Amino acid sequence: MVNRPRIDLLLFVAGEPGSGEEPGWKLVGFLDGSIRQRAGGTRPVVAAPPPGATGGEEPWHLPPQTIKHVNLVVEVAHREGRTVTIVDVNRAGVNRDLVERWVGPNDVLPILVRTDGARLEGTEKFVPHVLRRFVGQR
Repeated sequence: MVNRPRIDLLLFVAGEPGSGEEPGWKLVGFLDGSIRQRAGGTRPVVAAPPPGATGGEEPWHLPPQTIKHVNLVVEVAHREGRTVTIVDVNRAGVNRDLVERWVGPNDVLPILVRTDGARLEGTEKFVPHVLRRFVGQR
């Protein structure tokens, strides 16, 4: 059984193969499929993978548009004192059960889910005013 912190907001995104070394982008490498943003923290905290979990795997990254969405969600959540767990659906690892529960075959990423089950889906919903209203509701 995996011992996880309490889940407040879930953000599902899709990483892709490749180094992601594009000029001007600071890319986040997903080690175990998740990043956690702690309330009161100044930046996301990358969850470390189990020893040997990333050995021999190909390079992986988030596309630039996805990084914009992640940064916006983390910023809004931080202002609201909320915690975000970010899950790469293509490398879910220990979070596979969350992907199976919340992401269907016809869903459009990114998807943001609150603890009450309410969700935002698709890039058009990931704008500041919509995210502030959604994340601010409890």
